Formats: sequence, structure tokens, C-alpha cells
Amino acid sequence: MTTEGAVIRYTTDGGEPTESSDVYTGPVTVETSVTIKAKVFKEGWTDGETLTAVYTINTFTEDLFFNWFVWNAQNNQRYFTIEATASDGGTISPAGRSEVLMKSHIVYTITPDKGFAISDVLVDGVSVGVVDSYQLRNVTESHSIHAVFEKTVKTAWVNPFGDVSENDGYHDAMKFVNQKGLFFGVSDSEFGPEITMTRAMFVTVPGRLAGIDTAMYEDVSFNDVQAGQWYTPYVEWAVQKGIVSGYDADTFGPDDIITTEQAVTILYRYAQLTDEDIGDSLSLVRYADAKSVSDWAKNAMEWAVGNKIYTGAGDKLSAKTEASRGLVAQMLYNYVTAIAK
Repeated sequence: MTTEGAVIRYTTDGGEPTESSDVYTGPVTVETSVTIKAKVFKEGWTDGETLTAVYTINTFTEDLFFNWFVWNAQNNQRYFTIEATASDGGTISPAGRSEVLMKSHIVYTITPDKGFAISDVLVDGVSVGVVDSYQLRNVTESHSIHAVFEKTVKTAWVNPFGDVSENDGYHDAMKFVNQKGLFFGVSDSEFGPEITMTRAMFVTVPGRLAGIDTAMYEDVSFNDVQAGQWYTPYVEWAVQKGIVSGYDADTFGPDDIITTEQAVTILYRYAQLTDEDIGDSLSLVRYADAKSVSDWAKNAMEWAVGNKIYTGAGDKLSAKTEASRGLVAQMLYNYVTAIAK
């Protein structure tokens, strides 16, 4: 079997054939015993294996012996056909028929169109799962690969909570945090916008927003944080990242209600970890209770006000009031809208 563009190069001095060696174009006459080495070359392909023959002049004619050698070289450098196809909804690359040199490799990339997802990838009719790339290695026979795509179905979000209506100020924020899985209702039918949040509850929110791998944070740094609790890896992540700290080396206070300035500070520290431009800050002088903001929370509060993540109510910041679920949802929604676009 021959392949377009492939050439056979040979040597008669026992040396390794290279791309500068003589090209075989027809019968070669030899007059003395020689060691012939030949190899197939094709641009962009892996070089073929070197075939060697020791030629001793005997009853065989020179042309007959060399032609036998070349035939052997050609048939040992085999190419196999790979057929790549895809259903509607995406592409596979390289598509169509590819000729692959024996014992070489070829990689396929599977890409869905907008509105579609990869459903399955079949190699020789056998599923290899939902993968976006696949490599056929050490090819020694012909194969087929087929990518299957399916439409992604977007269902309209239906508000499951009877205590938040479209007319409520927290509605869009509640919808956002619920859709994103940042936090959920206090029951299947209640969101609880006026219910306060604990410190343990709150640290899970930036952790979920960051998409952390909870299995990586199994250690426990505080005596009052139990291993294996739903919030434990988020606390450990937040502590390791410097987003939150305990009251002291042993105490985190997971069940303590989080205050507005604590929530703002944690969100500010989270923003500093991202690659986003975290925006500008604004002085708190217009607020009558600006001096009530703790020193450790002042920079965070100025940032929150400057980016309209939290602006208080009227001329009051009420920094030390307990943060409700509705308020936290609104701050997160404002943060994503203003900063993490």
C-alpha cells in the first residue's frame, strides 16, 4: 500500500537513512555485496521504521533482489484508515478519512455547537463516554470514531418560595443565589429572607461561588468546628485563603450570627483573591453612624459602598446589625453584577 507524498530513502553504506539520503525511484543496480537500509519519509508524519537487508551477490539478479527489498519496505510501512464522523450539533476534528501510519497516534477534538452538548463518543461502535478529546494510540488497524451531540434544554426557573414575590426587593437576588446554588431555602417552599445567617452558613457562599473542591479541605483548624459537617471544608478554605479568621486560634464561632460588617469584610477579602478589578472605594462621611464601623471593617465597607454592593439604608450603615438572608443574597447579587461580571 502506498501513500501520497511518502518517499523511500535509502543508503548502501550501512548508514541510517535521513531526509537527505538518496530517493528510491526505480531499480538500483549494485555490483558488490552491500548493506542496504531504507526508510519511508513523509512531511508532518512520524518517520517509518528502518528496514535493513544485507545483500550478497549470488544467483539473484541485482534488480530482482533490490525490488524485493523495496516491496518489503513499502508493505511494512502500512497506513490505516480512521473514519471520523459527527451527528448534527457539533464537530469532530480532524473530520472524515485520515490515513494514519502504523503504530503512530492521532488525536480527535470534539466540539459542540452553541445550544448543544456532547452526548457520547463511540470508537468502533463502543462508547468511550462524554469526552471532548480522544487519542487513538499505537494504531495497528483501521478504526471509526463518531461523536454524538444533543440539544441542551433550558427550563424556565420557577420560584418555589411563597415568601418572596416578584414585587419584593430581594426577588432578583434570591433568584440568582438559588439558581447558582449559592444557598437555598430554609424549606422547599420558604426562602426566609428575614432570617439571619450564621458565620458557618455565610462562608459556604463565597466557597460555592469559587467552586472549590471540598475534598481538598478536610482539616479542622478550630476546636468548635467539627470534622465532617456540611460547612467544615468551607470554613477551612476561607481560613487558608485569609478570607476569614477565628476569634482566636481555637474558636471560630460557626453558630454565631454574622453581622453586616463581617459579611461585607468577608466578601471584600474574597474579591481581593480574584483576578477581577475590584472597583473603587468611597468615603463613609455621608453616613451618620460611620464611626460605628469597626476599624478592621472600614476599608471593606468603603469598598462595598463605592461599588454599591452595600449602601445601608438612608444615612445609616447599621454595620453591627445582624445580616439577614435577604441582605446577603442582595450583596452577592450586587457583587456579581458590579465586580465579577
